[in-house]
Amino acid sequence: MLRLLLIFIMVLNLFMFSTNINLDFLEKPSKILIKEKTMLIQDQNCKFILLDLNKGTIISKFGRMGEGPREVLSVGSIQMLDNEILINGNNKIMFFRYDGSFVKEYKIIKGFDFVKLGKYYYGLERGIVDKKMALITVKYNKNLKKIKNISKRINSFLGSKYMDPILIYKPLGSEISVFSNMLLVKTGTGSFKIFKENGDYKFQLTPKIEKTHLTQEKQKQIINVYKTETGLKEQYYRVLKNRLKFQNYAPEIRTYFCDYNFLYVIPYRIDGKQEVIVYNRKGKFLYKKNIPLRLYNPLSAYPHCLYKETFYQIIENDDGWELKKFRLKN
Repeated sequence: MLRLLLIFIMVLNLFMFSTNINLDFLEKPSKILIKEKTMLIQDQNCKFILLDLNKGTIISKFGRMGEGPREVLSVGSIQMLDNEILINGNNKIMFFRYDGSFVKEYKIIKGFDFVKLGKYYYGLERGIVDKKMALITVKYNKNLKKIKNISKRINSFLGSKYMDPILIYKPLGSEISVFSNMLLVKTGTGSFKIFKENGDYKFQLTPKIEKTHLTQEKQKQIINVYKTETGLKEQYYRVLKNRLKFQNYAPEIRTYFCDYNFLYVIPYRIDGKQEVIVYNRKGKFLYKKNIPLRLYNPLSAYPHCLYKETFYQIIENDDGWELKKFRLKN
């Protein structure tokens, strides 16, 4: 009886509650973010929807796919600022108000994954470091003029004839983010570098993550995604088949999320239990928690985010799309 009770408690602790918010308007959501009680959903064809999570109603809709003003062909970084929303893609940065109205846009000569921190912008540029391809974190002024490089990340797979089938399938979250009033940069080795608002180095945070060994069975599951998924099948047999090369282990980090007080790190797991590791803004480990993260194939999860110690995910079921939430601490 005691064992059954313990199992019941474990299952209850991973139960996600439905929000009862009508999401019939969604086509194929790919990303969600939250600030206070407002959720931003990126839907198919570069469309965005803002939801009031308290009322369950739509605040505004904006954005479209294209190459003209107020349009992008693909979306890179998204940042919910206090009064505006920053959207970066296709060599431009656009700003929209929360009511959906357009503010301004900047053309970008080079760089991507831009974020705004105080009076500065930060973004990534590809370059050569020690004769190797690298991702370079760059600091820009308010007019997006380059000030200096602050960090570099050499990647042996960049510029190589081989490609990691996990890393090229879909980016595993943003490479840079704003965390509290600091800049957070992924190093590519399962850790983060933290910088002050002015770009000065502050500290490094390395989560303790048990790596996932890529067994032959796991590799077959991943390759099967390429062989069967619409839009990838042709590329696989025409281009990728002889260029995909697995590393011994999966990347340490699937993705991460920041709010003002917490950094939430989700390790990369292809199957089995999913968990989140939580840190405070000083980089101190707080706790780990199993989360009911739903994958739709061995490489990808349905859109999800963490905010104020609550896990949110939009999942697809027989009746359409549904928003679920799960409190990390009861």
